[in-house]
Amino acid sequence: MGKHDWDDWDIEELLQQMPQVSDHRKPEDIFRNIQSKKKKKKKKLFNPNFLSISAAIIAASMLFILLSPSFIKKSHHNEAIKESATQTNKSITEQSKSPDEKKTMYLVRESNQLMKTALYPEEAKKHLVLSYGLVTDEQILVPLNIITDKQGDWFSLYNNIRLKSFEKKIGLPEGASLSGDLQYDKGSKTITLKLSKKQQFSMAALHNLLRMIRISFQNQEVNRVIVLGNDGKKLSDPRLSGISPVKPTSLKSAYFDYISSGNKEFLVPASLDYGNIDDALEGMKKTNERRLKSVIPKNVNYKAVPKNNNTLKIIFDKPLNLNQGDPQTFGRMIEGMLLTANGFGYKSVLFENMKPVNWNGYDLSGSVETPFGPNKIILP
Repeated sequence: MGKHDWDDWDIEELLQQMPQVSDHRKPEDIFRNIQSKKKKKKKKLFNPNFLSISAAIIAASMLFILLSPSFIKKSHHNEAIKESATQTNKSITEQSKSPDEKKTMYLVRESNQLMKTALYPEEAKKHLVLSYGLVTDEQILVPLNIITDKQGDWFSLYNNIRLKSFEKKIGLPEGASLSGDLQYDKGSKTITLKLSKKQQFSMAALHNLLRMIRISFQNQEVNRVIVLGNDGKKLSDPRLSGISPVKPTSLKSAYFDYISSGNKEFLVPASLDYGNIDDALEGMKKTNERRLKSVIPKNVNYKAVPKNNNTLKIIFDKPLNLNQGDPQTFGRMIEGMLLTANGFGYKSVLFENMKPVNWNGYDLSGSVETPFGPNKIILP
């Protein structure tokens, strides 16, 4: 039952499919009938007709109980506990596998387990970072930063990951990444994308394609990206003949929460750019994009004051105690603010009027380093 999302319509339909159970006798008549039969021989102590009717009534009652919202909710809760235990055992088993057995696995740091879901500079220095921009069916841009210690040419590794349709492994729809044939010229540091089929781009589709490309190669050795039609010829739109990747520190957007169709949580930039950091931080409080959710809790207000060119100061108008609220919510707020500040070139953020100073891996006694990029994924 835990695998189904039961609602009132489902329950009603099931009940209508049940065989009709009816007994037109009055309870007093049934009682008298039972009492009279008790006086008969022991072999006839139980009335088979009554037993079958009673069994049917009891079965119907049990079905009502099993389909009741409270029982279903409890069933879901119990199955969630079992699933959590199964996932824990699976994680332990996977840790014991050899490197060869694990090399095709993608490990995602899920937001409900860790406060920090982004990739930070210190960790980025230790690994090869491959950046991807994916667009979902809801036209939401999801930036990813895959880190790996695999050796070899970055472009070959990048392309192999893309062609293996890795999206479903991390809770995103298949086909969300760039589609088509990719070629890389190392001398000019140019990527050429030949589309897999003939396409007529609407304004929205073109906008998303441009954003995907600018995000996808922002941390690679790429100066420009050229998009060709499926016939190998240049497209009429001049913007597709020389797209420059955008560095994370120049994104100039506000970050929001997005839950994918695969029930995975990501921090993603808004579809529109902001003119300055003040507008972006204010814009984080609400969004008109249907599938995005603000990471700023209600009644939390603040202002931003640049301390210097590298550090932004965010001052809360009232003391904000991070221990008095949902830690997951506050964690998403902090990381969303850090990513937003990073998009305007700030290397750190100083939070004022926030306590405690040491909270879930954050040292808030001084400035907090902004991330390298959002949504870290580990490729063993």
